[in-house]
Amino acid sequence: MKEAFHLDKARFLFGDFCSYVQGYTGEKFDFVLASGVLYHQTHPARLIYDLADITDVVAVWSQVADAKHPSDKEIVD
Repeated sequence: MKEAFHLDKARFLFGDFCSYVQGYTGEKFDFVLASGVLYHQTHPARLIYDLADITDVVAVWSQVADAKHPSDKEIVD
């Protein structure tokens, strides 16, 4: 992604997202994209709260699939 779109100033991280966010003490990030992490959290609201400490601009993408909100396959079938 970084090379394909020439994002020379971007930094992509991989690892324990919550521990990183909670322990981060550097300058605020320009932007944080939290993609596909919210539904893995025990305390998702806490993660959103913690993200506000490290950035002023955040995008959170998540999804839910359960009996009340079925998957795409169940909707099509």
